[in-house]
Amino acid sequence: EYAVACNNLVLPLNAVGRGEQALKRADEALRIAESHPDREWGRESSIIFRNNRAILLMNTDQKAAAEIYAGLVDEMEREGRQDEHQTALYLMNLGASLREGGQDDTAEASYLRALEVLRLQGWEDRRNLAFILDALAGLALRKGRLAEAADRVRESVRLADEFLSGASA
Repeated sequence: EYAVACNNLVLPLNAVGRGEQALKRADEALRIAESHPDREWGRESSIIFRNNRAILLMNTDQKAAAEIYAGLVDEMEREGRQDEHQTALYLMNLGASLREGGQDDTAEASYLRALEVLRLQGWEDRRNLAFILDALAGLALRKGRLAEAADRVRESVRLADEFLSGASA
């Protein structure tokens, strides 16, 4: 389908420095998803397409990216999907965009919510847990909470090592 093809071009176009074209493809994919006759397909695809659009904006417009991620998290929660893995990833990306935008307290709250969702899932996603703990360590360091930062970095490194050990097996 054309919308999927447009969406599949978004990140590669951006990776080769064609960000403006990537945004146009993202917008085209979203436009199609929003008017698709199969409403369920359109709704689910719109979530994926908005995520890719937000990824594009992370380096250029953190505020816009944060708004998209906040909307995705709200939508997942309204649908009763607040404990799903994907919600944790949106919370993680929301935290990253808020952190890059200088909103450290709100970013920290978002990362902590993502940790809670992943905890409810049994802590299986070592790679993203390590990323979140590392980001929380950086925020703790910025706030002068040195012992907390050190603890979070140690845990992040341990989880990253576990992930890498499992990935190379």
